[in-house]
Amino acid sequence: MAARAVGGLTRDLQLAVFFVIEYWTEMKLKTLLDRAEKHRSLAYGQAHWVNALLLTLAPLTLAMKPCLRQLRRTLAWLIIGLAAVSAYAAENLGAQLRAFAALHGVSVKGLHYLRDEPAKPVSLPDDPVMGLRQLLSGYNHVLSTDAQGRVDGVVVLSPKRASRAPRRFTIPIKVHGAHHIVLVSLAGPNGKRVPVPMVVDTGASTMVLPLSMMPVLGFNPKELRQGRVNTAGGEVSARFGTLALVEVSGARRREVAVSFVDDEALNGVKLLGMSFLSHYRVTLDQSAARLLLQER
Repeated sequence: MAARAVGGLTRDLQLAVFFVIEYWTEMKLKTLLDRAEKHRSLAYGQAHWVNALLLTLAPLTLAMKPCLRQLRRTLAWLIIGLAAVSAYAAENLGAQLRAFAALHGVSVKGLHYLRDEPAKPVSLPDDPVMGLRQLLSGYNHVLSTDAQGRVDGVVVLSPKRASRAPRRFTIPIKVHGAHHIVLVSLAGPNGKRVPVPMVVDTGASTMVLPLSMMPVLGFNPKELRQGRVNTAGGEVSARFGTLALVEVSGARRREVAVSFVDDEALNGVKLLGMSFLSHYRVTLDQSAARLLLQER
């Protein structure tokens, strides 16, 4: 039907109409084709489809001459829209990002961080900055610009780590007079785990253990710094070291400062002090006989 309609026009008029339409189509598609260099099959397929559509509609353009400019503008946006829809219909986020970046002339690096994450079912804006940030909202990334301030590149650095709620630990205690005792697992330089009942003491600046425990945990007295500490019985000499691990019912810290004091000065008491407890918000629930620790 289209061929018969076109046949009714004079040869010169046909050539003029085809020339105008072909020239306009080429100009409107130039930017799209340049930006979609990595997706030529997609862009060329759309170009051929649009050319065929325009040639079929050629006779109608004469009757619609007063609104031809608006028609051209509408078809131009239709071309860009079709390219955008095809780009966003990617099977995974990497392909979706590549297509969107190519559409806006933006280079992409670090795609391997996206792995096989599914494409985002979102409607992306025309602004390349907003679109890239929307696609990469779950990733650390950097945008680069050219001399005119236009975005020309994006580098994906790494996935963002999901924020984790502070962990809480509920620890049973035993009450002995004024002391609240918990079972603590200790490890020194030899890596051997040693279970030790200890008194919770927020007034002690470090963990406090008797000198007799040094060899059990693998400490060499000659390698420890010497000094003095204050105890309930007064100031006494001490040796200072670092425990490899301290764990209380799942609450675990590494590299914890410890003070070793003469056994007689401690009278058999071992203190769970602030070198461990300072990493937590401490609540002592005496009625329920439990110690509550929440990570800071």
